[in-house]
Parts: sequence; C-alpha cells; structure tokens
Amino acid sequence: MVPAVGEIYRNCEIKSIAPYGAFVEIAPGREVWIFSDHPKRPGDEDPSPPYNMVRNVLDMNAHFGGFKSALLEAGKSIWVMNVVPTTGPNYHPLILDRGFVGVLYDWQV
Repeated sequence: MVPAVGEIYRNCEIKSIAPYGAFVEIAPGREVWIFSDHPKRPGDEDPSPPYNMVRNVLDMNAHFGGFKSALLEAGKSIWVMNVVPTTGPNYHPLILDRGFVGVLYDWQV
C-alpha cells in the first residue's frame, strides 16, 4: 500500500516515519504529528539510541495536556507541543500551569 497525501489511515502498524513526519491517530479523534530529528536515508545503518526513537510530537487537540502527562508517567522523554484549538474551550492556561509547552491555534485559517 502506498499512502496518499491527505488520507487518514486507521488501525495501521507504523513501520517507519518519513523524514518530514506523519500524522498518526493515537485514539479515535486524537491525531498527533510525529517526526524524528534523525531521518534515516536509504543505505544508512540504524543510528544509535536515542536517535532511533520518536522524540518530537505535535498534539493537535491538547485539551489539558493529558498526552504529555501520560508520556511522563510512562517515563518517556518525548518533547510535546500542545496545541489548543481556538474553536473550543481555552485550556491553554492550564497547560502552561502544568509546565508544558503550548500554543493557541485556529486550524480553520
């Protein structure tokens, strides 16, 4: 299967992440943007840890920052940008109070 730009694929196993990243649905209605800071090129050996794991995530519907909290509880060292849509309740101050990184953004622009 060759993925098409703009399509949403559910219940698929992630084999690899392209250097420019990918949108991944982590739960119904909950999509995040993931990418690696060390893209693997054809013919490259697998890089040494920690470069062969996901380190940067864009949570596009952050609410209270629960995804980042779950990663912290699991002991994962992953940077998460929490995005709060302007079309819903403003949870941005709650995210900042928890010490997380976050922004307000209108996806309709």
